[in-house]
Amino acid sequence: EFSKLIFSDKYAKIYRDTSNLKGSFIVGLFFVQIISFAFFIQLTMHIFGYASKTDWILFIQIATFLLYFILAKYLIEKIVATSFNIEEFIDLLNLQKATYRT
Repeated sequence: EFSKLIFSDKYAKIYRDTSNLKGSFIVGLFFVQIISFAFFIQLTMHIFGYASKTDWILFIQIATFLLYFILAKYLIEKIVATSFNIEEFIDLLNLQKATYRT
């Protein structure tokens, strides 16, 4: 049953309300994703000889950059949606992205 969830859209149908984007589950997975991406970027930089694997300052800098980049992208999408009066569409799009990202 659990393996069928990958191909199912039950989550999106049940949680159509866009306020679920701010739920603890989505926010928690967002931070896990930020940490994972930062770790991957640091390992990639280590492989190519640009950084050390154990440099915590660099890890925090990468994670902070990713956090602000993704939040800025989200806010720009909201501003554009408000400007063109397509807020409902963007809210559903962000819900779809959050649903299938996690």
